[in-house]
Amino acid sequence: MPFNSYTNTQQFIPAASHLGTFPTVGYQSGLMDYLPYSSLSISVRSDKAITLRLFSYADSVEANGKLVFNKVISADTNYFKRFSIQGVYFAVEILNNDGLEGNLSLATLGSNTNQYDSATLLNSIIDIDTNTNLTRVANDFNTDMVRGLHDEFTKVNIQAILNQSNPNTTRTLGCQDYQFDVSSSDDLYIYHPNANDDSAGTGARSVRIIYVDAFNNLQSLDYTLTGGGGSNFPLFISGKMVHRAFVLTSGSGNSNAGQITITNSTQSVIYASIEPTENTSHVGLYFVPDDRELIISTVNIVATGMTGILRVSERDYTNSQLYSIGDFPVDSKAHNYTYNINGIIPTNNAVQIDFIPDAGAPSVQTVINVMVNGILCPLRNSY
Repeated sequence: MPFNSYTNTQQFIPAASHLGTFPTVGYQSGLMDYLPYSSLSISVRSDKAITLRLFSYADSVEANGKLVFNKVISADTNYFKRFSIQGVYFAVEILNNDGLEGNLSLATLGSNTNQYDSATLLNSIIDIDTNTNLTRVANDFNTDMVRGLHDEFTKVNIQAILNQSNPNTTRTLGCQDYQFDVSSSDDLYIYHPNANDDSAGTGARSVRIIYVDAFNNLQSLDYTLTGGGGSNFPLFISGKMVHRAFVLTSGSGNSNAGQITITNSTQSVIYASIEPTENTSHVGLYFVPDDRELIISTVNIVATGMTGILRVSERDYTNSQLYSIGDFPVDSKAHNYTYNINGIIPTNNAVQIDFIPDAGAPSVQTVINVMVNGILCPLRNSY
């Protein structure tokens, strides 16, 4: 269909469309009469990162507008969605997130037919604001989420392990003998003292680090190991917490020969540790990034060893405060716990799992495995 044509059931709306220069201040239509239409179709693309916003009005007073849709869209992305709006008027706004002049293509059409379809491509990504009023999903939601089909919901498994012969001080699982206590971002370093863990060695050659940066965003870094033998190397990134570090490539040994530690410049903070031959960290830390919340369903624990308490906490990161979610006794008997939580860890807070040994307890091999099951979800819309 040509850009400016219409049919009996579908009408192009020039006053809510734009083709050409996209100013730094963005774009905003005037109030448009919605009464002739039962649905709106909006197609937008820009070479700048944008936010598409839709407002609904019960009258023609601009101050009475209600935000009914808000979507951040990456540059050079084709985006299309149909809307059903409850109101007499509507307005479209496009924010220029890059703050640089660019190009914008925006087409808005009104239709007097609903044109809503259920999603039937069951092996395709199901967006949180997919174009449907009713979504027909034949697969199990949790299975499809693990497979990555629900693109704004992520399955989270926090797998934390402590395996030490004498854990005689409080420590965060997976952080050697350190109890995590950090309230701001810091420059991250990597320490790999075994000479075989090197880009040309028989051990680990490169690692991937999944971390939360100084701006509360989830990031990933692939790093090639060099100069194995004891130096503390800068990663040239700044972070608040490391979710996981693992060996990406290795030599003939097929694993890291020695311990690999993600730390700070003075090695006074341990963010994560890959124990020898294990290829992956098992750290009891998880920071909830911006615009997300973590829904924890269950905690599964298998533990035996030195007498003490295994504590699962919510961490107020900025204020360094720990709020206990559950305390679980550990002793020489084999314990197996399943703890149903169904709770929320809010954005920018964290999960922290610590072992607190009893004072004067005799040394004994201690093995603790913890699996925290959750879903990383987008925040509920405030409109």
